[in-house]
Amino acid sequence: MQLIVHMRVSWRSLGVSLGVLGGAAQSGLVAFVGALQHLRLGALSVTANGPATVTWSGLASAASYAWIVSAKSADDGTAVAQPAVFRTPKGQPTVSVTSAPVDWGTAAKVAVKVAAGAVPVSGTVELREGTTVRGSAALSDGSATLSLPVGLAAGSHTLTASYSGSDLLEAGQGTVTVTVNLPPAWSSAPLYKAGAKVSYNSKPYLAAWASKNQKPGDPNGAWQELAVATSSATTGTAPGN
Repeated sequence: MQLIVHMRVSWRSLGVSLGVLGGAAQSGLVAFVGALQHLRLGALSVTANGPATVTWSGLASAASYAWIVSAKSADDGTAVAQPAVFRTPKGQPTVSVTSAPVDWGTAAKVAVKVAAGAVPVSGTVELREGTTVRGSAALSDGSATLSLPVGLAAGSHTLTASYSGSDLLEAGQGTVTVTVNLPPAWSSAPLYKAGAKVSYNSKPYLAAWASKNQKPGDPNGAWQELAVATSSATTGTAPGN
């Protein structure tokens, strides 16, 4: 009698296919031995030259396990596979990124959540817009909040949050679109007081003094064009810090 064993390992489970060759009706027994305890997964009945499959779920990620496979025939013939050790791969995290729209001149906040079931999450996240780094932070309980630069250009910004990974988890990414709204459009009708903000030709302006019917853009006028952040990076914080 001969045992043929095929194994499929994920970070959550082990699947074993057992084939028994030779003899009449056969029964197979698959036993798994962990690092701290002996665990019998179960007994499997198989026909001659037929397969049987078992799954061991609830495995830890990036952990080592030992297993033994044995079979016994109807006429008391036995076969035992050599003990072997397998290691589960790192877990696959899910990276969720959220942000609410903000008015221009207000720092937008980006919340990052990294989850992997019961696997502890540690490490850092980095926030990028294209090749520009917008911030980074260490995770606390899998979460971090990052503040974007004040004065970020109005419009939509597509940001990518990259998780560094850990000893137990692979790296991962998530994306979010941050919307920055311009101030109200300038109009010739109202009297604008000092400190008022408007937009004109898709640019933000601040009133240095009161004015009416004076278009923004005049270097000698009341309106001063506000600077737009292009490459500033900020450091985020983990919740509770």
